[in-house]
Amino acid sequence: MQALEPTAEPRNAIAAVTHPNPYPYYARLVAEAPLAYDAQLGAWVAASAETVCALLNEPRLRVRPTAEPVPKALRGSAAGVIFRQLVRMNDGTAHSARRKVVEARTTAFNPPVDAAAARWAQRLLDGGGALDATRLDAFAVDLPVHALGTMLRLDEALLPQLSERVGALARAFAPGADEDDVDRGVRAAGALSAAFSHYENDPLGIENAIGLLFQARETTAGLLLNTLLALAHRRALHAAVMARRIAVREVVSEVVRYDPPVQNTRRFADEEVALGGHVLRAGDAVVLALAAANRDPAFNPEPERFDPARTNRRTLTFGDGAHACPGEIIAIAIATAGVRALLDRRLDLEALTRTVTYRPSLNLRIPSFTA
Repeated sequence: MQALEPTAEPRNAIAAVTHPNPYPYYARLVAEAPLAYDAQLGAWVAASAETVCALLNEPRLRVRPTAEPVPKALRGSAAGVIFRQLVRMNDGTAHSARRKVVEARTTAFNPPVDAAAARWAQRLLDGGGALDATRLDAFAVDLPVHALGTMLRLDEALLPQLSERVGALARAFAPGADEDDVDRGVRAAGALSAAFSHYENDPLGIENAIGLLFQARETTAGLLLNTLLALAHRRALHAAVMARRIAVREVVSEVVRYDPPVQNTRRFADEEVALGGHVLRAGDAVVLALAAANRDPAFNPEPERFDPARTNRRTLTFGDGAHACPGEIIAIAIATAGVRALLDRRLDLEALTRTVTYRPSLNLRIPSFTA
């Protein structure tokens, strides 16, 4: 991965995801182009909090194109079967019924996931050698799988393998996945379905149990690592956290707003939608720049100020409306446990800032410290 020039503005809202500092660009979009068509992307881009909220709650926008509920490359495969059943990839009555089950299950996971995450953080850190960049990157993605896997009653012996397979499935689902990504994802889907067979007669279902795990893996990894960077760039805050004058959970919660792991999401117009003087036609795609909306000064006063004690904090990182992700509390709990365990082991935060790049992604901001 190549580090991007930090002074160059990203060319669009997708390139911004892996840019060293996309936030001045986002601020410009909020001020000058809260909703605009980007010919380069072939999609509308929504940036202001007002516009993003309106579109997240617009029933004429869908999470998938009407004519393509499952990506063409996944059709007829085990990965396609999982994709089709995911609550986050459905609208209407199918989505509503499955969402209630997912919400109930994730609510039941809290607060037990706190203890599971703390326990697994210690076990994973105890299980290897020096805490170098490669091991840190692996820890960030393995911790959520192990912690949430415990909540999902998975065989503990399978968890290390499942982390890799969940990652393969997530890459296959990502927009722009290549043929190799899809092939690996399809193979992983079969193995994951077997590991989750005890959910066959559970209301959650095999597919949405798997969905909980792969969503937690990527999002929580980004949240954990972005929190480490937030501390690395703020020595006084790091010192206060180490002295336990400020709780790690408060820092993680501010990172959700300030430097979120989920930078954008997409919607597709099912019919014509008029908003802000613009008209979205049926079939149009919209990139909702959640990270830009989080820093809209009309949404959060003084948005550039990093403040763990911020009152009335508002975020759109986990969405809003019918498709708001119910896993925010779980992601914060697991990231908090991971950051706390790393700080207790005196992780060299300053060293992290020397080699940071971002994993290739169209919507997830996940640092990597491997040079």
